[in-house]
Amino acid sequence: MVGLYQWKCTNSRCNVTNVCTNSERKLFSGNYKNGCVDTSVCVVVDKIGIDTKTLNNVSILPNPTQAVVTISFEGLTATVAIIDVKGRLLKTVTVNSGDQIDLSNFETGLYLFDITSNSKRTIERVIKN
Repeated sequence: MVGLYQWKCTNSRCNVTNVCTNSERKLFSGNYKNGCVDTSVCVVVDKIGIDTKTLNNVSILPNPTQAVVTISFEGLTATVAIIDVKGRLLKTVTVNSGDQIDLSNFETGLYLFDITSNSKRTIERVIKN
């Protein structure tokens, strides 16, 4: 995490900036060249997460499954990326809402379905028995 500090100036010639590292808070005070006179404090500002549009009303049934799942979602078509627990992309398919996806050739385990439709996205867990 990086925070920035800048001195306040008594004239427009002062343009001093620097960086605070990690969570440290540095306090600088005193008289500086070019008319800079003041105290500056590093302030850490955090923003967690990424603004994304979420695909709602997704259904993947049956879950857990032996072989075939039916996927339903908002919208007409979606891209489904099937990812294993090691993060490997195993398969990508384009489906319509109500289509089936055959998992019979997949090993028993947990899979992530990364589903994108109309610029909206969600990730669902599917268990293959």
